[in-house]
Amino acid sequence: MIRSRHRLHYGEVQEALEGKRQLPTSLMHALEHMRALARALRRKRLGSGALDLDVPETKAWVDEQGEPVRIERRAHLESHELIEEFMLLANRCVGGDGQRRKAGMLYRVHEPPQASKLAELDTMLGVLGLPRIGHPHEPARALQSLLAAPLDPAHRRLLHRLVLRSLTKARYLERDLGHFGLATREYCHFTSPIRRYPDLHNHRRVREWIRGRKSAAWDPVALEALAARCSATEQNAADAEREAVKVKCLRHLATRLGERASGIITGFVPRGFFVELDDVPAEGFVRIGEYLDDHFVLEPSGVRMSGRRTHKRFTMGDAVAVIVARVDVPARECDLALVVPERRGRRRHHGRNS
Repeated sequence: MIRSRHRLHYGEVQEALEGKRQLPTSLMHALEHMRALARALRRKRLGSGALDLDVPETKAWVDEQGEPVRIERRAHLESHELIEEFMLLANRCVGGDGQRRKAGMLYRVHEPPQASKLAELDTMLGVLGLPRIGHPHEPARALQSLLAAPLDPAHRRLLHRLVLRSLTKARYLERDLGHFGLATREYCHFTSPIRRYPDLHNHRRVREWIRGRKSAAWDPVALEALAARCSATEQNAADAEREAVKVKCLRHLATRLGERASGIITGFVPRGFFVELDDVPAEGFVRIGEYLDDHFVLEPSGVRMSGRRTHKRFTMGDAVAVIVARVDVPARECDLALVVPERRGRRRHHGRNS
């Protein structure tokens, strides 16, 4: 049973914590107490080796017809962390009790990254001139130090994205293998039964404890199959969410054809590179051969492209100026034209006999 005494959103709480909004005194005392507890929980968690990944969430604002009017990166506020810490604590408490009771729960597991993935990440960081992994034999501590490195916002975003790619994917399992990213064991999902089936499953197990009897039979084989199915459907949901955000971003860019923008290089393929724009968290592709009179080769590291004749280099994280050239929403494509100085000129197309 939940008794809701106040209706607040994250922005209101953040403004109140920063002294920019007035709330009733009793409510402010409660929020300040919660903040102190959340900070203590966070310090303890990070002290155990938990990772502090900052991967901004994309928010699309739409009009009454569903057309995007604004796309932005949502800042991660302390008010978010305040709620997150208590949710993590609730999940750990329920998971620990379930482990002791051997109650047939679904656990959220996150295994340590493979050594080969960390070695690959370290090589990429070296090529990019970013901070390196200091202690690969202690991956949690090494990644913690890496993520805490002071960088400008664009390179910080790139670094955190590269670290995220090197980690294994969290999944659901019928047994507890620990959670590397949170540096804890006996962790489950419990706090969102209205939107995740694993939480609902675990709520049913807790109801059995309270009533002192099982409401349904379960067995290890069926639980293993359920865990696999929940992991698969979660991946489908994540893919659908990314696709929806991408479509909104492309529709927004379609209204900006011909506009000039700035961004950073986020990835390469042999024929060009991807650029994430600065003002809009949307990505487009630059076919480099169409704008520079040279043949570019992707280096083995996969993070740099070099011209054979001019020795011009493009490296992941580089800032570039582009123009929104073409948007094809059904094909999920956006072409960006590279802005080059006039003295370099465009590629010259010669006749067959020249």
